[in-house]
Amino acid sequence: MAALRRLPKRQRAVIVLRYFEDLPDPEIAAILGVAQGTVRSQTHKALASLRAAFAEAERSATTSSSASGRGVIA
Repeated sequence: MAALRRLPKRQRAVIVLRYFEDLPDPEIAAILGVAQGTVRSQTHKALASLRAAFAEAERSATTSSSASGRGVIA
């Protein structure tokens, strides 16, 4: 949720409307007053940002667990 809160307003809106409210692109576009292409591009950018945030969090968790002597057991 913290990563979602850090997204710009429009990106956050398209993610919430698509994945939390399960709305299709045309309906999201109508709600936000934008073109369907804008919905798709904002979704793409938002997902890229979320993936990067999760990857960074994973790297940080791995680094801190290795530094504390609690490595990942495979």
